This record gives sequence, C-alpha cells and structure tokens, in this order.
Amino acid sequence: MQFQSILYKNGPAGEIRENMPTIFTDLHLDQVIDKMTEGKEEYHLKPFFYTCLKDGDSILYRQKVMQELEQQNVRACIDSFAHSMQQMRQMSQRSRDCLHQYQRERLFLDAVNIYCNSVRLLQEQLYASSVTSEGLCSFNEFLYAYTASEKFTTISQISEKILAGLKEVKYNIHIQELTVRILPYQPQSDYSDETERLYDKFRIAGVKDYKKEFPFTTDMNHVEAEVLKGVATLFPELFQSLCEFFSTYQDFTDKTVKDFDREIQFYVTCLSYCEKIKVHGSPFCYPEIAAIVGNIYARETFDIALAYKLAEQNKPPVSNDFALKGKERIIIVSGPNQGGKTTFARTFGQLHYLACLGCPVPGSKVRVMLFDTIYTHFEREENIETHRSKFEEDLVRIHAILKEATGQSIIILNEIFSSTTLQDALFLCRNIMQHLIRLNAYCIWVTFIDELVSLSDTAVSMVSTVVSDHPATRTFKIVRKAPDGMAYALSVAEKYHVTYNQLKERIHP
Repeated sequence: MQFQSILYKNGPAGEIRENMPTIFTDLHLDQVIDKMTEGKEEYHLKPFFYTCLKDGDSILYRQKVMQELEQQNVRACIDSFAHSMQQMRQMSQRSRDCLHQYQRERLFLDAVNIYCNSVRLLQEQLYASSVTSEGLCSFNEFLYAYTASEKFTTISQISEKILAGLKEVKYNIHIQELTVRILPYQPQSDYSDETERLYDKFRIAGVKDYKKEFPFTTDMNHVEAEVLKGVATLFPELFQSLCEFFSTYQDFTDKTVKDFDREIQFYVTCLSYCEKIKVHGSPFCYPEIAAIVGNIYARETFDIALAYKLAEQNKPPVSNDFALKGKERIIIVSGPNQGGKTTFARTFGQLHYLACLGCPVPGSKVRVMLFDTIYTHFEREENIETHRSKFEEDLVRIHAILKEATGQSIIILNEIFSSTTLQDALFLCRNIMQHLIRLNAYCIWVTFIDELVSLSDTAVSMVSTVVSDHPATRTFKIVRKAPDGMAYALSVAEKYHVTYNQLKERIHP
C-alpha cells in the first residue's frame, strides 16, 4: 500500500479546518489545544486538532500510531529526527540570510548533509524498532524506497564528497602590515609549546587575566570573506563543485518527508500533554468507537483541561462514570451549584471530540459515539451588538441547534433559560425535551428542572453529590440516581442560616 500520510490513512477526506470550532470555548478544548501546541508553533498543528475524523478505520489508524509512539525506542527516534530537521531548517535559513557566496553555499551543503543523514537514520531506526502500526510500517517502506532512489543517493554522495574535500583543505596565511596573502599549504614549525615552557618560570599564581573575549558569531566579516575567496582560488575545482551543487539541488527535500515531520508532531504533542496528567495516576485509554447508535460508557473519566491545571498544582482530578444502555439517550444532570455539573458536561463533549481525533481519552475504559457534529449551548454574557435579550438569544441558539442536529449528533446543554421565570423555563424545556426524544440523539443536559427526566424512559438522571453530614461541601462526584432536590435545598438553607440546627441555636441560644 502506498504511503499517503501519517495522519490520514487514505489522505484527508475533506478540507482541513483553519478556524477553531465554536464548541472549543464551551468545552475548554481551546485551552487544551493551546497547551498541547505550545512551543510547537513552527509546525502549525492546530488545524489538525480542528478537524475531526468521520470514519472508524481512520480513527483506528491514528490510535495504532499513537500507541506505538508510547514505546520509548520509537518515540526516541522520532524526537531525534525532529531535532535534526529543525537543525536542517535553521541551517537553510542561515544560508538564505548569508551575504557571502562561499559561506552561503557551505551552510546549504551542511543543511543537505543533515537532511540526508537524518532521513537515513530514521529509516534504520524504524526498521530496528520493528514497528507494526500501518502508518509507521508504510512510512518505513516509503523511506526504504526513497533512500535507495537515484535522486537521494546522488545528492547524498555528492554532498559527502564535497564535505570530505573541504575537510582536507589546508592553506597558509601570510600577513605583512596591511597585506594578507593566501598561499598553498607548507608545513610550519609550531612554537606554541616551546614558548609556553620558556615563560613558565615567570608565571606567578593569581595574576590578572588580560585575555580579551571576543563575541562569538558565525557570520563572516569582509576580511574573512576575502580570505575565503583567496582559498577558493587555490582549490578551484572543489569550490566550483560546491557552487554547482548549490545551484543544482535547491529543492533537495521530499514533500512526503516534510509532511511526515510536521504531522508526526500531532501525536507527540498529544502524548506529552497526557503524560503530564498521568504522573498523578489519572488513567488514559484508547476508546472504542460506536459507528451506529448503541451503548456508550466511560469509567474513571475527567475533564482533561481541568486535570492539566490540577497537575501543575500536583493534584489529581475527581473522576466520574457514566453509561447509556439500550434506548437511553439523554442524561439529565441536576444538583447543587458549584457541584461539578458543568465540568461533567464538558467531559462528555471532550471525550467524544478527542476520541474522533484518534487521541487517547481520560478514563480507564471508554466507548463513545461516532458523531457527525457536536452542538453546545452554554450560558453566555448578553451581547448588546445583537440587539437581543439574553432570553431571546437563548431561544435563537437552541432553535438553530435543534434545526440542524441529527440522530448522529451530540448535544450538550448547560443551564439554558436561567434568565426567565421558572414557569416559562419549564414550558420551553418540556418542548425541547420532546424534540430531543424524537431526534434520538445523545444529549447531556445540565438543568435545575430535574423533573425533565420523568418525560421519557430514554432519559436518565445523574446528580452532583455533597457530603452527607455537611451539604454545603461538594464531592464533585456525579452519580446516577433519581433527583430529589434535597442537596440543593440544604445548601441554600445553610447559606442563609436557616437550617434546623441554625434556627434552633437562634431560638435557644
């Protein structure tokens, strides 16, 4: 099979997105991708994270590559290759910026030499690592054919020959007043050791060092440039071959190799991000992807953006489970404020999105849905530019979601209609619930109207819990159980000092 891409089994199925999806802010995936790609700006990786895969085979293709890169020996050879390619690009840029002909040509020669050696070494290391994933196997086969090709071997052999010739160049410089002459090499006596021995007897410990440190620079000045021109006249054939090599092989890199160098960083950045969270014992796994509507679940899952922030504070995240079986489609999440409900909803969206990128996801065991689109409706600040109230804006947004969503969509709703009366909110939410039931799409809905769960047997209730003997303290655990409203009521009562015990203290101090 001919190698297409390390990211796309059969090449990109459609256009790769350049703009961030609107759901990223709601799901905090913007924070995740910013951290993943930090320091890797030269690779322009974000479009790969903005574009989900739409078929299970492509997702599995990435998962296998990702799993193989978790092996230390495979990761080491990829990291080494990336470092060499960075050196090659830096050397090429220095060559382009250089003002002096022979230095420009020599820097170009070094860039070519680094490229050829790094490509050849990568092929040897991948072969020695016995890679098994389809992506890395087919790329290794491509490298084997490429490094044996006439173009590559010609460039490699000529560059090595010229480099070997330059290493043998020797010459004498004769300086007399302001005249500098470049002469053929003649062996000269080296009086350095003899001079040092002569002056050793005058050496006094602890004397002041008068040596002058000159700033290091790789750029030549005009004197050095003229010296190099003189050296070129002594070795005309060698420097002519350097000039011809520079003009002939400007396009020395292969597009497939350059694409691989960029695309493989998608995997590296993702794994590096996850490794920082794993240090604290939080699990990651490669999810099973359900192509048709069926059972979905997650064990020990958590918000990956929050987990990264907690890892920087040496704290683990709180994990949760969920499962939808048979005809169950909708999770109604209720409970006290600040109890982790919104975080749980974000986690649900993150799981599905990251899974359809082919990335590992937070959790010990996960099965998610292959979706067509994720829709989110999180509370936003009122925007005066739209000339709509917050309530009207909520209606417009939810109408657009329900109009476009299909049975293969994922819908995440978070505290909608909080700006209106309870009676109006209840009326609207019941109508939305009926639409969701007909749609049969997977949905997670954070709401204070917990009675919505009773409208259909396709809906299940999950509740954010509190410490039993101290309701104001959140556990951030979301469990599957019937809503009772008690945790919220107790929390509010405690806030306003009207619990049974508080009232008793006030009545009988």
